[in-house]
Amino acid sequence: TPETAGHDVQTVVDVCNAGDVVRVYPGIYDAGGKAAPGCITTNRVYAGVPIRLESVEGPAHTIIVGRSDAGEAGSNAVRCVHLAPGSTLAGFTLTNGATQAVGGDDGSGGGVVATGSVVSNCVIDDCIAQMIGGGVQGGTIYNSIICRNYALFGGGAIDAALHACVLYGNGAQGGAA
Repeated sequence: TPETAGHDVQTVVDVCNAGDVVRVYPGIYDAGGKAAPGCITTNRVYAGVPIRLESVEGPAHTIIVGRSDAGEAGSNAVRCVHLAPGSTLAGFTLTNGATQAVGGDDGSGGGVVATGSVVSNCVIDDCIAQMIGGGVQGGTIYNSIICRNYALFGGGAIDAALHACVLYGNGAQGGAA
């Protein structure tokens, strides 16, 4: 219920076991965060075990906000979501996510890193990655809108299987969509 909900999504995700379902109530989630082991990029939500993270009322009402570094990738950046393989993310807007201004995992997937995971019914908007996957890196993406994201390669999505998705306004030096 809203009365027992966590104040940020990461606090709840930190106590999850594999297979748990986290239902997120409407709101703007722009606090909290955690880096994946061995990485320096903070994620607003880092799921270290496979879980299902779902919104109660959909992407228009449940928004995870990362942080760019003055509109760029950089040392103050916060990616929106990083999922463990086998996870599902359903019904969120992910916006303003960004990566560190470096290569490798820390410079990829500004909106969501979803390798081996599923993302459905999401809006991934206005995110940036230094290297690849401004909006999305990896995973299987269903019924989502991926728009206005930027990366060096794969501005909207890269290394992902997209099904019934809409992509527009993404930019990259190579492979904008």
